[in-house]
Amino acid sequence: MSTAKVPEIEYAAFDAMKEVASSLKAAYLTRAAEAGNDVESQWWIRQNWLVEDMVSGVDSTDIEAIRAAAALFAQRLEALSSEHKAA
Repeated sequence: MSTAKVPEIEYAAFDAMKEVASSLKAAYLTRAAEAGNDVESQWWIRQNWLVEDMVSGVDSTDIEAIRAAAALFAQRLEALSSEHKAA
């Protein structure tokens, strides 16, 4: 039984997407640690879980799905960064 070979561009894009997701997860967990109460902390932790679920659901051979996920993660990370700077 042979396994499908993932082209290099998809592999690199998938790896980059996972790096952005990792940064977003770290930001969510930082917010959870800084939260003023358990409810808010749990909300940030659940956002972290959502990112984990999304990463695991992305097909590593589908460049469009990889790009879409990476763009969403980057957008959320930028928004989170902007909110943090404004606060």
